Amino acid sequence: GKQGANMRYIRDVCQCKVNVQTAGPDKNATRRVDLVGTALNVGEAASQVLAHAFQFQTSVEAIVLIPEKYTAAIQSGGPEGLRQISEMSGVNIQVENHIVVNPLSGEQERVLTILGEPARCGNGLGIALGAAMRAAPTIASPAGGLLGVSQDGTPAVT
Repeated sequence: GKQGANMRYIRDVCQCKVNVQTAGPDKNATRRVDLVGTALNVGEAASQVLAHAFQFQTSVEAIVLIPEKYTAAIQSGGPEGLRQISEMSGVNIQVENHIVVNPLSGEQERVLTILGEPARCGNGLGIALGAAMRAAPTIASPAGGLLGVSQDGTPAVT
C-alpha cells in the first residue's frame, strides 16, 4: 500500500533489505517477506511488518522461517533458553521440527512459531537471532522469511 512507503520506511529506518513476494492473483493470500540485516535490525523490521499487517489485532501467530544453521544456536539453551527469550520478549516461541526449502535460494529453513502482540513478536525474533549470532559468530548476517497469520487465520497482507 501507499506505493511502498511502509517498505521504504523499513528499509531506511531498520536498515534491512526487504523483499516482498509478489501477491499473485489472490491479493489476500499470505506472502513471504524476506528480511536481511543484523539480528537487531531484522527484529525491528519484523516488528514493523507485523504491526502494519495486523494493525487492529492484539495477538498474532507469526510463522517465521530462519536458515537451518541458526536453529541449533537458538535451541542451544534447550527449553530454558527458549523460555528466557520468551520472558525477555513477552511472546511464546517454539521451534518446529520440520525443515522447509526457501523457494528462491534453495536454502533449508526451520519454522519458528511466535505467538504474541505483533510488535513484540519482532522483538522476540531479534532476541532469538541475537542469541544465535552470539553462539555462532562466524555465521553471516541473518536472513529470514516472515509469514504472518492472525489468531483467526487471516493472512498477512503487507
